[in-house]
Amino acid sequence: MAYGGIYNVGTVSVATGSTAVTGVGTAWTYGAQRLVAGDTLSVGGASLPILAVVDDTHLTLAYPSTVTASGAAYAAILDSGSRTTAGTAAARLQSYLAAAARIEAGVNMYLCAGVLGNTPPASPALDALYVVGTAATGAWAGRANQLAQWGGAGWIFTVPANGDVAVNSGLDFYIWSDTAESWTHRPVTTVVERGTGVGQTTDAAVKIGWDAVSALRATVATSDLGKIWTDHLVTSGSKYFRLPNGKMLQWGFVNLSGSDGYFAFPAAFPTAAETVVSVPYVLGDYTDYISAMNVGAITQSGFQYHTRYIEGTGPVMQVVGAAVYFVAIGS
Repeated sequence: MAYGGIYNVGTVSVATGSTAVTGVGTAWTYGAQRLVAGDTLSVGGASLPILAVVDDTHLTLAYPSTVTASGAAYAAILDSGSRTTAGTAAARLQSYLAAAARIEAGVNMYLCAGVLGNTPPASPALDALYVVGTAATGAWAGRANQLAQWGGAGWIFTVPANGDVAVNSGLDFYIWSDTAESWTHRPVTTVVERGTGVGQTTDAAVKIGWDAVSALRATVATSDLGKIWTDHLVTSGSKYFRLPNGKMLQWGFVNLSGSDGYFAFPAAFPTAAETVVSVPYVLGDYTDYISAMNVGAITQSGFQYHTRYIEGTGPVMQVVGAAVYFVAIGS
């Protein structure tokens, strides 16, 4: 008899003397490893041929079961003679010849169920196509970068030709290079329509992506349009904002406790803090009160501050119990 693999997903229940088998979590009529009449069910040490597959969770044995099992592990051996009849073999051969004809004619774009995965799927659909990854395991071991197609009883492998294109379900393109011996990812891009703008003479791909400081940038062909104005870098209470030109704006306040000190910015500037402007705040209406905060030793992370005030003709004192607001600009 032919041997086409084993299906053992889910569990089964069967009673002694009964031919009815019930499955839980099974998919006996789906995919390349679907069961057919003539396959063998092995459970509880007994092996019996399958007479009919009713649906995904019910099948009928050819003979009464000699064991009782409830929620038990099992193995369905895909060994039915119908899997290798002349008719099924001819249909499969016709499918392969048609695929070979397409390749011979130079049609080298493949719609794939998966690209650059390393583990063969447990239940691939018949004729499903995959691009094997570079660290393949199991039945794909030793087939790095090849095209793998499930034939029902095994995998059929094809070595890609230079320029072959694989397309995944997300419509991302992968192009094979004999020189680089690798697949290059080419994500789908939007093309600007020719002639829709003043002075346009050629099409150009528009690309949007993140730069090294997590700012959103736009590129047309090879021209960098710079950063896009968005609010993606600001969250509630963050007290900073990155501008499209690369500058960073921060703000906050310093609670004064009667001594000089150091204040850390809400977020460190990537390169440098260029200026800090402070404005004292005094609670109440004072007509003869003057306060100030001097800022020094400015770094990417913060600054030193010194506070003083004078009221009327009194001496210069250190500020206590007040606040100073600041704005910092850097890049």
